[in-house]
Amino acid sequence: MKSNFFFFLIFLLPSIALSQTTTASMLSAQSLMQKWTQHRNLYFNYGLTYLTKGLGDGHQDGGTYNRFKTGQDYKGDNTDYHASYQLYHAFSLGYRVGTKLSLSYSYTFQEDLNKNIKYDVYNSDGSVFATNERPTGLSYNNQRLNAFISNVFNNQIFYMHINTFTEFPTTETSKNQNMYYGFGIEPSLGIYTTVPGLFTGFNISAQRNIYDDQEFQADWCKPDCMYNTRYQTLLVSISPYLNYMLTDKVTLNSSLSFDWDQQGDQVYTREFNHNMDNVLELGLTYYLLQKFSLGSALQAALDEPSVDKTAIKMNMFLSI
Repeated sequence: MKSNFFFFLIFLLPSIALSQTTTASMLSAQSLMQKWTQHRNLYFNYGLTYLTKGLGDGHQDGGTYNRFKTGQDYKGDNTDYHASYQLYHAFSLGYRVGTKLSLSYSYTFQEDLNKNIKYDVYNSDGSVFATNERPTGLSYNNQRLNAFISNVFNNQIFYMHINTFTEFPTTETSKNQNMYYGFGIEPSLGIYTTVPGLFTGFNISAQRNIYDDQEFQADWCKPDCMYNTRYQTLLVSISPYLNYMLTDKVTLNSSLSFDWDQQGDQVYTREFNHNMDNVLELGLTYYLLQKFSLGSALQAALDEPSVDKTAIKMNMFLSI
């Protein structure tokens, strides 16, 4: 465990060791882009997350804990969290319509980096049905159009921003599922505090997906199918956060994430599934420039917590 602890410390504040030359170069590059955009309402955001080392000894070389691999399969059985190190990219290009409204297009994808990472497929009783290997390389997510409204409410107690989005079936998986579109709402509620530098609130997300047929029996196994094919029709998550500015450049971040979904015709009922693992994140963000930051965080599962279900994430964010 000592080596894992020191590994975390090494990557907790990678940006602090950057030289003055690097900072000056970034400032120069940002200045050039700002000159291009200063008389325009266009903006561009890019975020990069590197999911790296798992802290437990139960991981293969190059393997880690990835909560996005958790959830349920088509039978309703839990899925395995073991996965490769991963790079996650998030791009958005937007236009500010007014002081409160912004429209944007967003595009995300990820790359699993390491080969030969094994994971288990389970039976309903928790026994192992099969052991497979994770694919490597790039995988893509559906693209979105967003409408962000700032300061929908703002008083002495709290403030609220709201993002709404439409998601399009741009991936092969969504096309094969005959998905029409998805739509969602993401309110962010901030609560004012009396402590300088302390920020707290809730981020909430709800998404409804529309398919040609959201639950059915596949033709190849009629009429004796044990399980219907059920697509993910509703996703809901709630994430309370508590952040504190240690200095004008360093912020301590903490959050909890809770996640549920409905599949197939469950969307017409009150039945919800426990979807991805609920997690705690604790980390630091260092702002080299006003709109350029680096950081690192420790992510740990709240469901059946263990050292093996803990991983290190490193982040970069740039806004122009």
